[in-house]
Amino acid sequence: LFIKMLQNKANQKGLLFFRVPQIIPIYKRCSACGSMTAGHTRDKNLWICPECGAELPLSKNAAYNLEKSGE
Repeated sequence: LFIKMLQNKANQKGLLFFRVPQIIPIYKRCSACGSMTAGHTRDKNLWICPECGAELPLSKNAAYNLEKSGE
């Protein structure tokens, strides 16, 4: 019911809505190099990839991974 309500709201506002399977590890994958290691954080909001050294906010890393999963 909740998902249907979100879909209806998105449609009313002309926004794109899609569900992402929970199996996609958006928080564990580096959006820069694709490494599947949990990023080290100095604080809870910063993603630092131990493989390539990419640093970005955790939410942006997850958003980039979501975007790539839709390709």
